[in-house]
Amino acid sequence: MKTVTLATSIALGLCAGLLAASTASASGGPVILGGTYGAGGVTAPGSEYRYATVDAGSSGTVLEQIRTDGGSIRRLQRIGSGWTLPAVTWLGDAGGLSANGRRLVLVRTDYDHRGLPTSPTEMLLVDTHSLKPRRHLELDGIFSFDAISPDGRSLYLVQYASARRPLDYRVRRYDVGAGEFRGGAIVDPDDPDEKMTGQPLSRAYSPDGAWSYTLYGGGDETFVHALDTASGTAQCIDLEGIGEGNSYYRLTLDADPATGALTVRNARRPLALVDPRTFEVSQPPEAEAGPSADDDTAGAGAEWVAPLAIGGGVLLLAAAAFLAVRRRPGAPA
Repeated sequence: MKTVTLATSIALGLCAGLLAASTASASGGPVILGGTYGAGGVTAPGSEYRYATVDAGSSGTVLEQIRTDGGSIRRLQRIGSGWTLPAVTWLGDAGGLSANGRRLVLVRTDYDHRGLPTSPTEMLLVDTHSLKPRRHLELDGIFSFDAISPDGRSLYLVQYASARRPLDYRVRRYDVGAGEFRGGAIVDPDDPDEKMTGQPLSRAYSPDGAWSYTLYGGGDETFVHALDTASGTAQCIDLEGIGEGNSYYRLTLDADPATGALTVRNARRPLALVDPRTFEVSQPPEAEAGPSADDDTAGAGAEWVAPLAIGGGVLLLAAAAFLAVRRRPGAPA
């Protein structure tokens, strides 16, 4: 699949169809299991600290700045109720921190009597030096966090037409300094009807933190979505023959901290290598010992239990959670 360069906005996940009705958009609305967002916190390349949020009940939310060396807490900041790190995978892996480590995004979602998220969508931009909020965003509409540029000046968000229509979406770029969106919906003019399905299983980053790589599985194909958060260049990398059947839920993705080379694994066993410069996929020279992905049936029905998270809140959109196709904006229903 070809690279799509976005002039003013980013199509993270346009080639990645939406997940199960119990899941979120492959581009932004991350899916988690059980409702814990970013339990391990989030950090940036080379940073001395990681950041985590803790629900303190009636005392609100506490933001923690934790030393990566030793794990001691350096600073705490109470920031009000309901704020959390945005999740970027269905297991609740956290996102929201810019690659330079200076800006952190938190999200908060309110719900109506039907359990659907309401407008406006709230986001909090935090200065990591002081842990104090610097900007409170109230965006008209239903949005989910997708990514942040390395300098923290742009947010990449998925905008949903309605909380009741999660497959009707468009991807937007929000200019923090200007306080407005740049550009409109992004489609690939060469393949407007192309559709893919999957759940965001694992995320990795390039050594400098500028590239975000998300592994999707459980749909028609397993693939990696590569996003340059600095320039707005995105590409989908097909992984043919990987994660077939019910084995997808065990797949993980990691990036070499020195070279940025990507490895797709099933448990410890490498299944595929991806060159971060050319995005070419190759077989690992020698597979490590480990269980075969094709032999694993313990995950049967795993896609039925992941609730949809939009903007950091858990939303069960359907009692029956079967894989549903997320179409590109503008494609026929």
